[in-house]
Amino acid sequence: MKQEINQCEEKFLQAFRTSNVNVIEDCVEREIQLFEDTAIVTTVIYLKASSGGHLVEGKTRFLRTWKKFNTGWKIIGVASVNLG
Repeated sequence: MKQEINQCEEKFLQAFRTSNVNVIEDCVEREIQLFEDTAIVTTVIYLKASSGGHLVEGKTRFLRTWKKFNTGWKIIGVASVNLG
């Protein structure tokens, strides 16, 4: 199941990379906790992004909660915090 979640995370990050926000990021760490049909993924990335003339740069921690439905894994909750 962790491999499935890793693939879902990579798809999520790829969508983020190809959005209208210019992004340069490196995944610093990723932790996956599984609870039956739910997974909590904590990812720390070094993010450098610009959108609308605003620059964001530094480490950011993302917390995503995934739930497995009949159609596959879906994100049901997201939070992030700037680590500086």
